[in-house]
Amino acid sequence: MAFDPAKIEERIDHARTADIEIGGDNGSGISIKRLVDAMEVAKLISLSKMAIPQFMRGEPGICYAAVVRAVRWGIDPYFVAENMFIAKLKGGEEKVGFQAQLINSIINLATPRILTGKLRCRYEGEGSELRCIVYGTPKGEKEPLEYVTPTLAAIIAHLGRNEYGKVKGSPLYDLDPKQQLWYYGSKNFIRRWFPEVLGGVYDPEDHEIAQMKDVTPEPAGSKIKELVARLQDRKLKHAKKTRRGFDADHVTREVNKANGIKEGKDHEQEKAATAGGGSAEVRDDQGNADDRGDGKPDHAGAGGVPDQSSGIAEADATSNAGAPEAQGEIFPPDRKKADE
Repeated sequence: MAFDPAKIEERIDHARTADIEIGGDNGSGISIKRLVDAMEVAKLISLSKMAIPQFMRGEPGICYAAVVRAVRWGIDPYFVAENMFIAKLKGGEEKVGFQAQLINSIINLATPRILTGKLRCRYEGEGSELRCIVYGTPKGEKEPLEYVTPTLAAIIAHLGRNEYGKVKGSPLYDLDPKQQLWYYGSKNFIRRWFPEVLGGVYDPEDHEIAQMKDVTPEPAGSKIKELVARLQDRKLKHAKKTRRGFDADHVTREVNKANGIKEGKDHEQEKAATAGGGSAEVRDDQGNADDRGDGKPDHAGAGGVPDQSSGIAEADATSNAGAPEAQGEIFPPDRKKADE
């Protein structure tokens, strides 16, 4: 877990950092000559937020590793930090890796010290049989040293392709194979003949990486969505319990009730009475039992007073029994007026 930035800032020795010079002789931009200076710079880098990768923020120890390497190679510490990543290996171990552009920068800076002239190359073969021969002459010697890469097909077969059909490691194996073979060859030339230059530095192609570890923290939005979902679920349960808010089932029941459509137990009792031709006790919405013995409710309200509206409705239904509408025919209003 990352340290509290406020506590890191409290531990910075401002007197020591004030003595660190900008524009070192080695071209790194910062002149670091003492261990304590490297530690102070590491603290400052760990507070740099978006200027460094996520996994280095609030981690002075990892930043210190970047600073020490920067001093050794004579490179800006921020350039080293920006090109670091965490690789999760197939065995489950996690290691820090370095991007290819940093490795090539290290090689370019090292060659004047170890070689007479520049590192050079030539190519042999065509297509999938293309290979690169990298060579250079060490200082104090006359004969050049060489490194011959495997064929393009052999390297691609070793690296494999992802689910999208792209070569793992670098798209340049497909887009610009000669350039990528030069990168591959120069890196391994140094590893073979001058291992001290890149000791402990590996890029994604060197590791048997199961995956690049995603160090991006879980966004706050996901937790907010989870909270919103819980609140909505609680609100829905409360609405059903208190019958507040929109309830589709409740609306359906009220509409059926207004149209005289019975549901549930009352509907089943009425169907049974009709099918049997006999009488059955039927209860109205207020729970009053039918005492007429004909299977029809007596339409008595509270206190036994007949419900006049129900009688009117029955009379209207009887008088309109022969109307076209009662026989299932439906006419628009304008046609009904024309017929009258």
